[in-house]
Amino acid sequence: MTYSDKDAKIGALYKVSSKGEIFLPLINAVKVGQLNRQQARALISQKLQQYIRQPNVDITVNAAGRIMILGEVNLPGLYNMQPNLTVMEAILKAGSYDKDNANLKSVILIRGADKSSVVKRLNLHKMITRADRSDDVFVKPGDLIYIPKTLIADLTKFKDEVYKWVSLYYSYGRLPASPPVQPGQPVLYDR
Repeated sequence: MTYSDKDAKIGALYKVSSKGEIFLPLINAVKVGQLNRQQARALISQKLQQYIRQPNVDITVNAAGRIMILGEVNLPGLYNMQPNLTVMEAILKAGSYDKDNANLKSVILIRGADKSSVVKRLNLHKMITRADRSDDVFVKPGDLIYIPKTLIADLTKFKDEVYKWVSLYYSYGRLPASPPVQPGQPVLYDR
């Protein structure tokens, strides 16, 4: 935001607090949280008129915003974003990806939360293996990044579940309640 009179120009970056206020020299706290840019400009100009003749206020919104990172990362959650943050940098903010389970060939970027939202599949694996950064796009406020599991990670979970039953089977020599098997007889299991 900058403000000026005919003699001096003052410019600075002011952050809106969690209460929706900004703190300015001369006029202290100004509640702008529910105002659009033009309304905030008019309110600040009005308050500055006590100290500056015909203040000229210009407001530029720097949307810091938040992004959500979910899936196979070490610290999934909601993150504040900085300007020029890429998808891979955002993943690194979330404690990096799970090297054993993350499928970097199919990272999902969801931009927007309404019917017009855009869903993109990004291949960040090629960035690591071939230094190809074409899919390492910049994130925007409100983006959701999802790192899915690899097929092998899903198969490993499946194997672990099946192994419980297989080990039970072999520990008893047969499945519970199965009839005895006669030599030369085909084995059928029917629940």
